Amino acid sequence: MKEHCDEVVKQLSGTRWSERMDAVGAIVKGSGYEQVQESLDILADDESQTPETRSDARGLSARMDELETGLMAELWYDVLQHLNNVSFSLQNPSVALNTVVAC
Repeated sequence: MKEHCDEVVKQLSGTRWSERMDAVGAIVKGSGYEQVQESLDILADDESQTPETRSDARGLSARMDELETGLMAELWYDVLQHLNNVSFSLQNPSVALNTVVAC
């Protein structure tokens, strides 16, 4: 994946909204979606990979062909971006609560 993608898709290591936003953002920003799918196609055709890895890559690539997947990725990124902004606002000690509510 690292060889074929400008943005690196990372495994989630926690429950922070920002981590989820970064993970989804790596896919939806720029040409990330196409690059990830191309990487999955290469993995699916790679004979040196295990059959399970090749099958998973083929299934994920096919799932990315679906319109719903692309729309949900875009929608989820927007939601996560908003949640992340609100979270940062809530953590700022100099911001009044009614200012955060307006976000």
